[in-house]
Amino acid sequence: MPQAEKAMSVIRNLLLPYALKYRLLLVLGLVTVVPFVLVGGMTYYSTYSILQNKIEKGVYKNLRLEREAIEEVFENLNYASKQLALDGKIGDSLQKYMETAGTSEQQMHKRYIDASMTLTNYTNPSLGLMSYYMPSTHEYLFNSLSVDLDANMFSNPVMSKEKNIIFYGPHRTFYRNGNQTVFSVVRELNVEQTIGDLLIPQKPEIQGLAQKTYIYIETNFKLFNKLISSEQYGYQVKHLILDQNEEVLYSEDEKSFPKGYPLSGIPTGAAKEQKDYYMFRDISKAGWSLLAVIDKSAYNQEINQWFRNLLLIGMLTLILSLALGWIIWRMIYKPISHFKEDFRLLANNQFDMQIRYVNIMEYDDLLNKFHFMKERIVELLQEVETKEKNKRHLEVEKLLFQINPHFLHNTLNTIQWIAAMNKQQEIVNLISTFTRVLHYNLAKDGHIVTIHQEVQALRDYLELQQIRYNHKFSVNIQEDAGVEQLQVPRFLLQPLVENAIYHGFRQQDGAIEVSVKLQDENHFLIMVEDNGEGMSLETQQRLLRQDEGEQRKVGLGIGLSYVDQMIRVYYGEPYRLEIVSELGLGTRMMMLLPITMKGAEPQHDQNVNRG
Repeated sequence: MPQAEKAMSVIRNLLLPYALKYRLLLVLGLVTVVPFVLVGGMTYYSTYSILQNKIEKGVYKNLRLEREAIEEVFENLNYASKQLALDGKIGDSLQKYMETAGTSEQQMHKRYIDASMTLTNYTNPSLGLMSYYMPSTHEYLFNSLSVDLDANMFSNPVMSKEKNIIFYGPHRTFYRNGNQTVFSVVRELNVEQTIGDLLIPQKPEIQGLAQKTYIYIETNFKLFNKLISSEQYGYQVKHLILDQNEEVLYSEDEKSFPKGYPLSGIPTGAAKEQKDYYMFRDISKAGWSLLAVIDKSAYNQEINQWFRNLLLIGMLTLILSLALGWIIWRMIYKPISHFKEDFRLLANNQFDMQIRYVNIMEYDDLLNKFHFMKERIVELLQEVETKEKNKRHLEVEKLLFQINPHFLHNTLNTIQWIAAMNKQQEIVNLISTFTRVLHYNLAKDGHIVTIHQEVQALRDYLELQQIRYNHKFSVNIQEDAGVEQLQVPRFLLQPLVENAIYHGFRQQDGAIEVSVKLQDENHFLIMVEDNGEGMSLETQQRLLRQDEGEQRKVGLGIGLSYVDQMIRVYYGEPYRLEIVSELGLGTRMMMLLPITMKGAEPQHDQNVNRG
């Protein structure tokens, strides 16, 4: 058993070495070997892909498009022949043309037929020569181009035919001065027409023709070369057309595949190997077939080039593998050694190490984050140390300021009772008012009060201040009907009035207007306005800042910053305390608040600065 475990350990160390440098060597070996393995697999699948995808799919796709284009040409020929063969007026003009030989009326009918043929040719740009043919007299009438009178239209290779129409495969044009290859159609004029299962008699004008007449239409000279071309295949492709008997009707390689050569058994949509060629076939609805024939040598040349490229890639891969191995060592191991040294210094509490960049974005980013983390650790350590010192100071201050509220109330009640015993009514009233103010400030029954409670507490506070300042200022409080029971956070009004007293009047008497009004069905407005000295923008900003020591020294020690913070806490960020003041003209402080607060009352507000 120990021997087996030792062997497994050796195998694990070989497959996954513990040291980074050995892992890099393993990776280097894999990088060298794996490409050759992949190239071998790619050779097979790529060759298969060339034969299967490029030949069977690509070639067959192009072949199908060519077959569909030829069918579309035959549709156009069929449609044009119907226009010139089945139109009763044309047939009537043709009949009368024959009956009125040598007269002016004959010329009129000739112009009509010529115009009809010109219109047909204009609306079908793919058409070329058009002519009416009478085999009994071997006469061509109304020719759109000069006709080779020695040509026999019925000798052309037939691709498909029906009762009254014949579609001819590629043949030499009947144009007297041309030798281009075209497709053509011949339709008889004086036969019955069949549409589906219905037999439609020919119109009387056409039936009245004294002899058989045919309309002959062929494609223009350039169309054939556009329909059948090897440029779109990427190979030198030879085209064959088979008739309905699977015999060669047209061949681009007369030597290997002469006309009449039988080619049966070639499947549709798949390649068939025959002699030195790959052959592809697509069958039309009419029964004729279009074949693409590709020489095998084209494929062998490309495959040989592929193998030469593979050999070159293999050699380059080996060279690149060695170069990449050295580069990987430089890019990975060197930065890691820097990290290792920095961690060692950090573990030894040496926080003054400098950043040593390696000019690699990812590693430099990690180095920046590492040193940022180091600086944060130093800051946190200093912060913890500072907080511990502050905590000890707070504990001392807490002991100094821990006064039981019940003790204060009981003491004030005793003073009030003694004053009453001595018939000092002013002192009794003063102590009573002060007790209510103290009770309102030290109450522990929640931070939400009604407007009525807030205004009453303000009146008690003002009564104390009036006694203190010997009634040197006046305060007018106005409340709209219906606002008394609206809920607001505690201490919204008193800090605003206190600011007017301490920062507005200073050495002069003044007046303060306090109003609580309904603004609309969803909001109400609290406004405190004085006619005092006014404040500069700097003073306003100073009063709204937290931890302002000067504010703690006046009144009840609740500043404007507390009011602004409480509005944001209970009503949300859009709502705040607004101050409008101008030196020498007074100050106006406003709070436009929603009737419904945004959420439940916070359980604690110790973090809200009261000035």
